Amino acid sequence: MNHDLKYGLILGIISIVISASIIIIDYSLLASAWWVGFINFGITIAILIYAGYQLRAEMGGTLTFKEGFMSTWLIIVIAGAIATLYSILQYHVLTPELPAQIQEAIINQSASMMERFGADDQTIDEMVAELESDNSFSVNNLLLSFFYTSILGGAVLALIIALIVKKKETADFR
Repeated sequence: MNHDLKYGLILGIISIVISASIIIIDYSLLASAWWVGFINFGITIAILIYAGYQLRAEMGGTLTFKEGFMSTWLIIVIAGAIATLYSILQYHVLTPELPAQIQEAIINQSASMMERFGADDQTIDEMVAELESDNSFSVNNLLLSFFYTSILGGAVLALIIALIVKKKETADFR
């Protein structure tokens, strides 16, 4: 199996397992648990670095920046596509009622936080109205999220990972 496809599938499946586990345990964690995203990001970084070093080993111990970037970015795009397809399936076929429940949890948490920080009722009402009008789980918004996070954000992350895993061929002086 192709290196990039293999690690893209691994990362995509891990993302699905994490998302499905959160939904099963308590869907409201999707609205409130910032640490879940932090853990998911950490796992992603670890897998990408590991995949980069594996690719470097497969290529005889050297890896150009371009090769590292392209491989890492392709892994991110494959994983992002898998996760996006899962999200569309989850929120539009399997549990179409879930987006409204998550949205309600987000609104309640945001309003509660604004109250704790001393926001006035008018400001809170405006924020609630804005959140209620936004449908983060529409197919269009899920695809836009894929574009911004996996394609654009993934390119930035791939640049960083490629800098970490690249290794130039050393000159042999004999």
